[in-house]
Amino acid sequence: MMSRRKSVTGALCFEWLSVLVWTYCWLAAHVHGLSPDGQILLEIKSSFVDTPGNMSNWLATDATPCSWFGISCLEDGLSVRSVTLSGHGFNLSGEISTSLGKLAYLQELDLAFNNLSGPLPKELGNCSELRSMRFDSNPLISGTIPPAFGNLSKLQDLSLSQLQLTGNIPIEFGNLKSLLSLSLYSNNLSGSIPPALGSLHQLSVLELANNSLSGPLPPELGNCKNLSSLILYSLQLEGSIPPTYGQLEKLQELDLTTNRLTGEIPPELGNCSSITHIYLGTNSLSGQIPEQLGRLQNVKVLFLNTNSFTGVIPAVLGNMSSLTNLTIGENLLVGEIPPTLGFLRDLMYLNLYENNLTGKIPGELGNCTKLDFLYLPFNNLTGSVPPELGNLRLLSSLQLWNNSLSGIPSELGNCSNLQVLDIYSNKLVGSIPPEIAKLPRLRELRLYDNQLTGTIPSDLGLHSNLTYVILRMNKLAGPIPAGLCSFRSILILDLSSNMLDGTVPVDVTRCPTLYRLRLQYNRLTGPIPKEIGQNKALLYFDASFNNLSGSIPPEVGLCTKLTAVLLSQNSLNGTIPSSLGQLPLLVELNVSSNQLSGSIPSELGNLSTLYELDLSDNSLTGDVPLELSKMSSLRFLNLNDNSLTGLSNIWSSLGSLQGLQLAGNKFSGLVHAEIGTMTSLQIILDLSRNHFSGQIPAALGRLQLLEYLDLSRNNLSGQIPESLDNMQSLLFVNISYNNLIGPLPESWQKFITADSVIGNPGLCTWDGNCSSWSQSTGQEGEGGDKYSNWAIAGYAISALVGALALIFFGVGLYRLRSRRLDRRGAEGCLEVWSKDVKYKEISLQSILRATGELNGNCIIHRGDSSTLYKASLDSGQVVAIKVLRENVDDRMEKEYRREVETVGMIRHRNFVKMIGFCEWKKHRFLVLEFLSNGSLRDVLHKKNAEGLRDWNSRYKVAVGIAHGLEYLHFDCKPQIIHRDIKSSNVLLDDDFEAQISDFGSAKLRDKSHLNGSTSKVVGSHGYMAPECGYSLQVSDKVDVYSYGVVLLELLTGKHPLDHSFAVGTTLVTWVESNIREARLSHEVLLDKRLLDTGDDHVAKELQLVMQIAVLCTKELPAERPSIRQVLSMLQQVRAR
Repeated sequence: MMSRRKSVTGALCFEWLSVLVWTYCWLAAHVHGLSPDGQILLEIKSSFVDTPGNMSNWLATDATPCSWFGISCLEDGLSVRSVTLSGHGFNLSGEISTSLGKLAYLQELDLAFNNLSGPLPKELGNCSELRSMRFDSNPLISGTIPPAFGNLSKLQDLSLSQLQLTGNIPIEFGNLKSLLSLSLYSNNLSGSIPPALGSLHQLSVLELANNSLSGPLPPELGNCKNLSSLILYSLQLEGSIPPTYGQLEKLQELDLTTNRLTGEIPPELGNCSSITHIYLGTNSLSGQIPEQLGRLQNVKVLFLNTNSFTGVIPAVLGNMSSLTNLTIGENLLVGEIPPTLGFLRDLMYLNLYENNLTGKIPGELGNCTKLDFLYLPFNNLTGSVPPELGNLRLLSSLQLWNNSLSGIPSELGNCSNLQVLDIYSNKLVGSIPPEIAKLPRLRELRLYDNQLTGTIPSDLGLHSNLTYVILRMNKLAGPIPAGLCSFRSILILDLSSNMLDGTVPVDVTRCPTLYRLRLQYNRLTGPIPKEIGQNKALLYFDASFNNLSGSIPPEVGLCTKLTAVLLSQNSLNGTIPSSLGQLPLLVELNVSSNQLSGSIPSELGNLSTLYELDLSDNSLTGDVPLELSKMSSLRFLNLNDNSLTGLSNIWSSLGSLQGLQLAGNKFSGLVHAEIGTMTSLQIILDLSRNHFSGQIPAALGRLQLLEYLDLSRNNLSGQIPESLDNMQSLLFVNISYNNLIGPLPESWQKFITADSVIGNPGLCTWDGNCSSWSQSTGQEGEGGDKYSNWAIAGYAISALVGALALIFFGVGLYRLRSRRLDRRGAEGCLEVWSKDVKYKEISLQSILRATGELNGNCIIHRGDSSTLYKASLDSGQVVAIKVLRENVDDRMEKEYRREVETVGMIRHRNFVKMIGFCEWKKHRFLVLEFLSNGSLRDVLHKKNAEGLRDWNSRYKVAVGIAHGLEYLHFDCKPQIIHRDIKSSNVLLDDDFEAQISDFGSAKLRDKSHLNGSTSKVVGSHGYMAPECGYSLQVSDKVDVYSYGVVLLELLTGKHPLDHSFAVGTTLVTWVESNIREARLSHEVLLDKRLLDTGDDHVAKELQLVMQIAVLCTKELPAERPSIRQVLSMLQQVRAR
């Protein structure tokens, strides 16, 4: 009893003692002021800018900080245990105070999600009690990671992600033996991943993604036996995946996407029994997919996209019963799709895009009843779409395009959740099942480029809010369903290139959301509904090549967003509505080949953005309005075959014009000499079949870029001006049926024929014989051949004058102007030369000496802004010297600067080599490698040009261009888009190896400008991608399109705007229409010189490459392959 009383008394005494101690401390604090940790916190507060006022209760009058916002203390009531000032509502700014390192008992520091700046204080390494430190999502924190952080032996959680940290990961982090989570993703860290991290045996999470880390994956990480998450995507890691990672039995997520990893997937990964997510996409991994992965029963996501895996898809992947996402697209897999994938009952996403898979789509996939996304494009799959896919009631997207599938089963109508159905570019036959039209959630239907027949289901559009309906390039007949736009949601309607008849439904034209309407190449009749004016969203309207009648409704002028109105080849009558001049964004207007009458509305001159105007083949009368001179963006003007009489002298204001066609009218008087001021004219100048009289203006000789000149069937007289001898780009001339006299220009020997000069009895041959021209035509004398070679060489070098020349010019002039350079030339000359030893003697003096002080005898080409000389240096080296004109305007300066920005980073064998530049007095000399084989354009299209007569040599050129573009699109950072790929910008060296030139239109495309917007239309007619005509947003797919046109040139031997084509036809449309309508076989389309060998293997290769070219020239950018995919396909063609 006594002991119990003593125990109770002792307990009471202890409690009273505790109260006394606490009271003493409280009194001491109030007597002596704020505690030491509180004073430290006030120092820390002084470095912050607390705009929201969250720290307003941090007061110096308090005894302890333990009640302050964001602060917690130890049990002593004095020592700070945690500082938590994180969250999107804090918005702290300012720098991080070094005083944080004075908080000796600090265990938790959280300043995440603020706007703090400056470096991380190394003094934090003194906080030896720290368990958790978080600074993530402060985008202004910079500097390096202090190695002192490696002293924090008790640290368990370190998060420094989404900052601007640079430098290496400190090897001292290997001392953090208690660390459970290390997050450093989204910084600018460099160097390699320290192998010392492999000693962190407690580590569970390692996140280093989205940095500039390089080097190999450390095998030592396989020692981190507790690692559950290894996130290393978007780095620059190289080498193979270490087999030691197979020891990570607790690993749940492995993400190594977007690196430079090579080698095979180690089979040991099959031992990671806990893993649920494997991401290895966008690397250069190769070999076969190891069957050991089939043992991983817990894997939900297997992502192997964009590598170089070969072999077949292992059937054992069907054992991965937990799989929800299987992505193996963009590899080199072959064989059939394993039916065992049908065992994956939880599978929601299956992507096998762009492999070489063959055979049928297994019907067993219909057992994957949770499947939401089935993506199998760009393979070689055959047979019908399996009807078993109709069991997939949850399927929302079925994409099977670019295969060889043959039929659409009606059972797809059971896929009640289907929203996207894409089976375009196959070999589908039969009709569109009416059940498809009844799908209640269908939004996107793309079945184009097939052989579908029958009618479009009449109720299409009545059951779902369709947004995209693209059925072009089939054999569909019957009327356009009137209810296509019942839900007022359709964005693109493309029914072109079918056999549709009937009228254009009123409801379709007035659909308020429709921005792209394509109905061309059908058999439509009746008028264009005036209700089209209600469609304020319409951007593109093409109803050409139909049998439409009536007048063009003036209401079209109310569609103020229109960029293209294309109504050619119909039976439209009446006048051209003046309201078309109210379309401020119009880029292309083509109403050719109709029955239009009256005059050209002067209001069309208001179309300041118009790129192409084609009013040809109508019955227009009167004068060409003077107001057309205001069309500053106009590149192509075609007024052929009307009854126009008056021609205003508007040419000096149309300096951007590249093609001018006025043939077949009633124009008379002198040919305006001002046409010679339009030095951009390069495609065509056609004044034929008029009543022009007088002499040919000598000013036409300034048209150095012109390829096609037709002055035939006029009343021209006198001699042909000598200046026309300088038009080195000409491919075709017709001056027949005039009254011309005297000799023909020497340079015309390369292409002139009797038909092109007949009807001029006073013309003489080149030897001065004016009585036997017909016997002399077609004969190529020795002098003619010599001149032709010089012309080819000259053109080749002239094509070099684009911004590739500015590699040295710009770098020297704009980056080195402030430095004093070593000079080999005259005083006052700024020179930058290649370090190549074979050009070591080059200097200003040697240039002047080699060109005879810029003597006219050395000129091989005159351009609008420069003159090109051939120079044989003292060393024996032959180079080309481009001398820029003396007065360089602001626009040219800007182009030079842009050019420098573009080409300064290019180092590749498929680009023209720059030797150097010098600037002396008012002269600027650009020294280029001399390529005697000229441009691809010359070799393919000049008469009697030698070279590239066999398929092997052309294939080499095609692959070389593709290699160069792949470098621009994938290896240059930022990406470079050339935007003007054409045969005249592809030069050929002595071995006929392709070298790309002329970057004057190039565009850099970095992460901050992913849309690649531009302020003007760029590119060359015939090569320019369709989207360039109606959108200022560019992507690398514009280069792919242009490359496809060049590929067609190589295959067919025809120019993109070949004079043998019908009006309005290009090489792309010529090939497309002939293939679609089976008018000509592939063999007939091909250049006959390529088939002379009779080699069946060559013929097969040519057909396959033709298919690649057609893919490249698809109208929609998304349908074109990347240039890397194109290169891979080309290489596979040769590997077969």
